[in-house]
Amino acid sequence: MKRIRRSLAVIPLLFTIVGYLSSQEAADTAEPTAALAADMQRRVMLAESEPGYPITPGDVFRLSYVSSLGTQSATVTVESNYTLNMGIFGNIDTRNQGLAELRRRMETSVTRAYPGSYPTVVLTRTGSFKVFVRGEVSASYHAQAW
Repeated sequence: MKRIRRSLAVIPLLFTIVGYLSSQEAADTAEPTAALAADMQRRVMLAESEPGYPITPGDVFRLSYVSSLGTQSATVTVESNYTLNMGIFGNIDTRNQGLAELRRRMETSVTRAYPGSYPTVVLTRTGSFKVFVRGEVSASYHAQAW
């Protein structure tokens, strides 16, 4: 019976320790998450400031427009084969296109389907991919790019 009481007395202590460790882990991961979000925002700002930014797989856009149901919004992503699937507005091949050109094509697709819909396209996240680096480097490697 004493053994059970001792075990029961230890349980609240274990919960306290687990709670503390969980809060520490959350604090440790919050800073890298904030840094990652800031880096993603910086990439979007750089891409937006460069009209010739080349569209790449993984780029994410928010498409908004007005319909009879009110303001509609959709998130669309450039797929690995450079296709942008805009649902009812069709697909766009984004190969060899810059941001300004793709934005114009997306807005045109929506305006054709819904005249007077005032479409807007916002780049919300840039895609990232790996490139193989070789040549005048000490060793070949894969590097993350965007």
